[in-house]
Amino acid sequence: MLNILRQGYRDVYGEQRGRVMLYTDLLFRISSIWLAEASAAGAPVWLYRFDYETTILKMNGLHAFHATDLPYLFGNFSSVLVKPLFLLNRDMDEVLETARSLQEDVVKFARTGKLSWEPCSSDGNIPAKCYAVPPTVEPCLPPQILSLYEETSYRKRSFTPGENPVPTE
Repeated sequence: MLNILRQGYRDVYGEQRGRVMLYTDLLFRISSIWLAEASAAGAPVWLYRFDYETTILKMNGLHAFHATDLPYLFGNFSSVLVKPLFLLNRDMDEVLETARSLQEDVVKFARTGKLSWEPCSSDGNIPAKCYAVPPTVEPCLPPQILSLYEETSYRKRSFTPGENPVPTE
């Protein structure tokens, strides 16, 4: 099954990026999607995906990665830990606009419990607002990638109480 996943990711993202995205999804995105899908039966659930890449991230081929949204969320671009991410961005307008958009949505959700895009559903419709330039709303994962997980033991173990959590594949 892992070979099928690898090939699917290569088909969608290319060789190098596909490898990175496979492990990103296994660690972060697929479990978030399954949790959103399961939770949507009882309450509205919204997801977002942070896709904005600074110039230095693009040049290094790193792309956006886990927690790169935090400086945008908190508006902290001068911390010694994150300042290097912005060294090559001569014009910070895009960065600040992305931060403003993310912050507005978080505040709106905190105040109203709702967001402007469609919530996730328990039938597998899992939209996400993707913070990039410009922001878009699209499936959290490409449908052809999401469908690859349907028959995996990872999904089956994730939804079957008492199953052995250690992979056997």
